[in-house]
Amino acid sequence: MIPQTKRRGRPVTRQEGSKYVPQRRYIIEPLRTQREINQLKDYLYKTNLRNYAIFIVGINTNLRASDLVNLRYGPVSRAINEDIAVPIVEKKTGKRKNLRLNRAAKTALQGYLATQQALKIDDLIFTRADGLPISTAALSSGFKYWCRQADLVGNFASHTMRKTWAYHHHKAGASIPTLMAMMNHRSQRQTLDYLCISTQDEIDEYDRVNL
Repeated sequence: MIPQTKRRGRPVTRQEGSKYVPQRRYIIEPLRTQREINQLKDYLYKTNLRNYAIFIVGINTNLRASDLVNLRYGPVSRAINEDIAVPIVEKKTGKRKNLRLNRAAKTALQGYLATQQALKIDDLIFTRADGLPISTAALSSGFKYWCRQADLVGNFASHTMRKTWAYHHHKAGASIPTLMAMMNHRSQRQTLDYLCISTQDEIDEYDRVNL
């Protein structure tokens, strides 16, 4: 077995008589099938309504985990009641965006918020059991646990939710330039890499069109 270590936060492989050679990172995958999505939905709905709402909002918006855990009660409740967008300032990029909540996201949020008492306008919607904020690391670790408990196999983490949104929008016909703009990517190449197109996706596409 080749011993492994880390330098500057990047996975590397060490071989005798050689320099450190970076390994390829694990690619976080989307949930590619409706069966996988439903499997995780069912598990979360039965076990924890907060986690269920996080997942539903995560796969029905293009929010990064850092923005998902920073959603506030005031703007979200107003968006639900008045059918308007939620103003967001992306934590990673500092860019402003208007987030639309679809029916699935609104329904999940309404169900969860009905269990919360006396939330104030500036209160975070999603918090830990002790009321403190949820860190992105904790959300990612939690998401991996949810997937294991739901018997899902793959390289999953909190970023899976955003990738699932992009993957299924692309499958439904959204163009690469449109997705690039919606996700604030810098290039179409970045968006293509993000979609994690699999060999099976390519096979399905060959079979889909018959001229």
